[in-house]
Amino acid sequence: MQTNGPTDLAGECEHLRETIRRLEAERDEYRNALYEIARSLFTREEMARIPDEKDCLTLDQFIHELETAVAGAY
Repeated sequence: MQTNGPTDLAGECEHLRETIRRLEAERDEYRNALYEIARSLFTREEMARIPDEKDCLTLDQFIHELETAVAGAY
């Protein structure tokens, strides 16, 4: 990228700040949607109970289950 001085850099900085704000808003929206889906899938008692390791899903299985729920919600 070639700049023509401080004005160009200031403009680029503002553009990058706006991009960061937009991406953070998208991240927060996605996170909130996942929290809502998780709350709909699990009761408070289930979330408070510490399961036996043999009853747990692997991380891949859990992510797959979460992705399936997200796909079904939209």
